[in-house]
Amino acid sequence: MAPVHKVALVQLNPKAVDPAANFAKAEGFIRDAAAKGAHLAVLPEYHLTSWVPDDPGFKASCADWKHYLAKYQNLAKELSICIVPGTIVELVREGENEILRNIAYFISSDGEIAGRYQKKNLWHPERRHLVSSAHEPHEAFDTPLGRVGLLICWDLAFTEAFRELISDGAQLIIVPTFWTMKDVTDEGYALNPDGEALFLNSTVISRAFENTCGVIFVNAGGPPEKEEKTNYAGLSQVALPHVGSVGRMGRAEGMNIVDLDMDILRVAEDNYKQSPYNLKMSSTLASLAALTTVFTPPPSCAGRYAVFIGSPTPIGGALSTNTPSSGWIDPSFSSCVPPEYTNTYPTFSPGVCPSGMSIISSASDVQGSRTVWTGACCQSGFETMEIDPRYICTSSVTTPMGFLLDPNISTTDIYTTMSNLQIEHDQLMVVWEESDLAALPTNVAVQYASIMGVVVPTPSSSEEEDTNSSLQPAGTSVAPQVAITTSSSESLAGSQGASSPRSATGELTDFPQATAAKVSSAVFGKETNQLVIWTCLALILKLMFSIG
Repeated sequence: MAPVHKVALVQLNPKAVDPAANFAKAEGFIRDAAAKGAHLAVLPEYHLTSWVPDDPGFKASCADWKHYLAKYQNLAKELSICIVPGTIVELVREGENEILRNIAYFISSDGEIAGRYQKKNLWHPERRHLVSSAHEPHEAFDTPLGRVGLLICWDLAFTEAFRELISDGAQLIIVPTFWTMKDVTDEGYALNPDGEALFLNSTVISRAFENTCGVIFVNAGGPPEKEEKTNYAGLSQVALPHVGSVGRMGRAEGMNIVDLDMDILRVAEDNYKQSPYNLKMSSTLASLAALTTVFTPPPSCAGRYAVFIGSPTPIGGALSTNTPSSGWIDPSFSSCVPPEYTNTYPTFSPGVCPSGMSIISSASDVQGSRTVWTGACCQSGFETMEIDPRYICTSSVTTPMGFLLDPNISTTDIYTTMSNLQIEHDQLMVVWEESDLAALPTNVAVQYASIMGVVVPTPSSSEEEDTNSSLQPAGTSVAPQVAITTSSSESLAGSQGASSPRSATGELTDFPQATAAKVSSAVFGKETNQLVIWTCLALILKLMFSIG
């Protein structure tokens, strides 16, 4: 049974540039949460200082950040509670300059720091004051609550930040925030004074559904005495797929302890089946089995299919020469599939389809600076099932065919169908990136490159000869072929590994001599070159004599 975590949403109203008072108030909330059985307490962004960067005392209030981080670590250990102390603005020296970093920490119940994240996507007023984490990757980490990722405030608007954490196995994503109802232009506010609340409620829930994860969103609240009459947006909540918002608060300061049922994530995962196709995995791609050579089943597997017919009697009134069977494949079929075929939806990274199977659909997923491609392999004659195109291959047969079905049999059931018999099998998923093409067989690399819309890296001449000789039947010759491709300057630059040889006017300016020689020789041939030279000389001589 999946655990239920008690999460304390501490919607604190921070006092400007007064870390001591704000910590004392936060400590009171956390002690109360621990007494009520909470496993995790989360505070908002800028909870120690508020966000007043133009205040003369703001920078100085950020100088003692190590002291408060240590106090939170001691508090977590004392109370055996995990703490995300919102964000802590750190004043640090970088070379000759002092800079400010906006950092979120996850402190485990033993007081140790399990994870740290520096805000990457800065809201435009922050860019004059804070330093972004820029191109550092978003990384998840292990905690007592499972695998967790951290984002901050405006990161909420970037789906790719969530996808990067999800691809690293995050189940929960915690987002401390400092968001007000006036974080909008006057024109935007005039269109809808509640527009920011609409954005927050919609986006937090959408991110949970998109990624089948839990989103813990904790925002700053307004003074308690103002209740809902405040510019602070508040609205701290936990969002889960299927159920939406859990424990959503109003706009004023306060605390709410929410039960976060991790089993909801399992239900959602089973329902939406994000996992192999959208690459939402509990481990990184590098941990998946690789299949870089084409698996060829032994001859005994010819004509044998891994299928499921769905009912004790074949669909459509089909007749059988044996007792009809139903179920999944039998043990003897294990020799007919790659040995790494170990789960219901096997995924290989990088991978190629086994012999007799081919890619019938593909998709790409951008993960930060990486683009990962996924292909679905089906057996010959099968296509994606209309109602479940990401996981099942289906076909219909009207002629006798051998099937491997029940786990308790080791021979094929032979069905003589009088009408269509619907059969199906699980797709085999293959995953690859552009950097994997060099490790795959040439014909597979060409196919994948075509799917991706890129050029396959050109092999060396010896590799070309080996490839051509291995693919060509004995006793035949191969005529030289020349592919002349018109490419954009960016494509040429990418394939050459240097700047584009094409000038702004479209003329070839610095085309590599070796390439030019190869093209000349391949297009014209040695004898043709000599003929052209002699013809040109003859024309020049004739012109000279005619002038004389």
